[in-house]
Amino acid sequence: MSDSERERVNARLDDALQARVEHALDNKTKPQGSLGFLERLAYRIAMVQRTEAPHIDRARVLLFAADHGVAVNGVSAYPASVTAAMVRTAADGGAAVSVLTRAVAGAWADIEIIDVGVRSDLPALANVVSARVADGTRDFLREPAMTAAQCRAAMDVGAHAAQRAIDAGVDVIALGEMGIANTTSAAAVLSALSGVSVEASVGRGTGIDDRTLAHKQSVVAASLALHHATMTNSDAKPDAFAVLTCVGGFELAAMAGAAIAAATARKVLLVDGFITTAAVLAAAMIEPRVLDVIVFAHRSAERGHDVALAQFVVLGLPKMYARPLLQLDLRLGEGSGAALALPLLRAAACMLSEMATFDSANVARASETV
Repeated sequence: MSDSERERVNARLDDALQARVEHALDNKTKPQGSLGFLERLAYRIAMVQRTEAPHIDRARVLLFAADHGVAVNGVSAYPASVTAAMVRTAADGGAAVSVLTRAVAGAWADIEIIDVGVRSDLPALANVVSARVADGTRDFLREPAMTAAQCRAAMDVGAHAAQRAIDAGVDVIALGEMGIANTTSAAAVLSALSGVSVEASVGRGTGIDDRTLAHKQSVVAASLALHHATMTNSDAKPDAFAVLTCVGGFELAAMAGAAIAAATARKVLLVDGFITTAAVLAAAMIEPRVLDVIVFAHRSAERGHDVALAQFVVLGLPKMYARPLLQLDLRLGEGSGAALALPLLRAAACMLSEMATFDSANVARASETV
């Protein structure tokens, strides 16, 4: 079967399934639409899994860590050495994402930490996969953050991590990251991909003051100007792979690779905050099937997140699915918001799969009670 024939078959399957899932939702013992966005979330999961009885039985948070050369320009409130310290904390189970995942998901969710390029030497840690591309990226204010080969290698690291999760039988792949100065990289990626101003994309990250924020914006603006020609294709449009290469980070490229692998395998992809969203935006521009599997966990307090979410609508994602599940003013990263959202995915799937229908419960419908 050719690719075009397969697409036509899948389209017919999806059309028939859409009708069945909508019918199933409307026939649950509730007024139509009364469970609000939970119904749309259940529909989303059902369409990703291509079943009227979706399930979320196992999830994995993929936590990618790497350092950024641009940190030497003083764009963060913390020194680069903090990345390695936080990886060790996560490996010991003391990071926010570790605690929150245990609290809300218990035994049905786990975390895999992947070192894609932490600059400091990390000791061998039982809970950390070493997949280092290099000792952090280069300073993209002066040269490309990485070579094309390094970007491909980092994306492969993410794809392999996603495949390990798929082989373990997960239903949800959640993305998280660690890396001092990665909001600078994510903002540069967002502006390069969307054309939005640095004032719209660059936020306070780890909590920088006004003076440092202005400096951070100037660093991103200068970097975008330096790499503009390289990041633009022959149609004068952004080249997402080139953008990741020039101003991305190893963990951003890895998350993009993981997103593409999740889309290929039709696994629900739970996207955390601003940095993860920027990486997945690049992935969606490389592989449009990513748009079919993403669920946004929370709306970050970081300035550029709403701008990034709007770009998915431009790419063709229905607006309702560019709406994050939670709004808690989080801006930590790590996958912490994704961890908090995991129970909502499980609840939505259970609602569609297990909730009684009017017929099965012998309950009169609204029109039958008149």
